[in-house]
Amino acid sequence: VVMVLSTGIAVGCAGFLASGIRPSGEEAVRVLIYLLYTIVYICFWLAMALLFSVFTRHAATSALASIALWLFFAIFMSLLAGIMANAVYPVNTEYEQAVNALNNYNLNLNLNRISPYYLYSEASSVLMNPATRAINAVSYAQLVGALSSYLSLGQSL
Repeated sequence: VVMVLSTGIAVGCAGFLASGIRPSGEEAVRVLIYLLYTIVYICFWLAMALLFSVFTRHAATSALASIALWLFFAIFMSLLAGIMANAVYPVNTEYEQAVNALNNYNLNLNLNRISPYYLYSEASSVLMNPATRAINAVSYAQLVGALSSYLSLGQSL
């Protein structure tokens, strides 16, 4: 925890100094909350590794199972979510695309949100990019009615 915080603060300060941008208090708090998200994400994977070490006899088996689970969620979960969404709501023809496109996207998004990797990347992208308007499909009417300003820290959380 201390190492992640100290490294994150050092890299954040170096980034602010290198870019020449003077950070406001909100931007500094965004970096600290991002580091908190990172610590929670790391602790989740450490807890999974500890769980595997309790259920398996050998350290190598525990390490391989933990790495396999991480690889599954980081790489293969998005592929499987797309395959399952296309199987449930096919979008092969123009008619199917018109009818099923939104349902396909929503199912794909919800299946991806099972993955801790996807949740972490989604949360960190919304937190660190205040220009983000939405993390799911937005209709044209919603887009026209949206304000063009940046999201405040409270809205990003």
